[in-house]
Amino acid sequence: MSSSLIDERPVPALRPGDLAPPRSVIKRVLPRSLFGRSLLIIVMPLILLQVISTWIFYERHWATVERRLSTGVAVDIGLVIDTMGNFEPQDATARLFAIAVATTELRFSFEAGATLPDAGKGVGGEKALQAALRDRVQRPFRIQPSADPRRLSVAVLLPAGVLHVAVPRERLYTSTTYVFVLWMVGSSLILFAVAMMFMRNQVRSLRRLAFAA
Repeated sequence: MSSSLIDERPVPALRPGDLAPPRSVIKRVLPRSLFGRSLLIIVMPLILLQVISTWIFYERHWATVERRLSTGVAVDIGLVIDTMGNFEPQDATARLFAIAVATTELRFSFEAGATLPDAGKGVGGEKALQAALRDRVQRPFRIQPSADPRRLSVAVLLPAGVLHVAVPRERLYTSTTYVFVLWMVGSSLILFAVAMMFMRNQVRSLRRLAFAA
């Protein structure tokens, strides 16, 4: 082979960073300052704890409370349906409905000879209430949004017609959800502020030591 085919150009020297692996996306996102990294070490476990607590709350506590509240509503509806068989006159049924409103906060009305309405759009909490009605009432029913946004409409098919029930949303939902969210957010902000103040003082001392060195 002739010497003219050999590339005699000098090979460029390697720089220190050429053989180093490329920086990952995570390292590019992470803070480079000592204060930022120290604060991240404290904040990450806090965020992880909040996520785990929220999951436990919604998967355990919230599902149990929602199921029990829906069961209570279904029991009240079933009790009124069973009692209606003993009150044939119209005035006696009206008195029964008045007593039910005062004791259960459920508004009852009966439509003789009617049929169930068509299935409409589902509403929140429908699955738990459906399961409770199937278990306690054991009759065909429909759950639909009511004209009043604070209530749900439940229609139960009876042999003589349809029983309409206006269910307050307060009986299906609990306010502990909002209290829990406010508590989680408020405590996180307070802990984050305390951690930031503490780490800032610690980093300031380390900076002075590094500057003196």
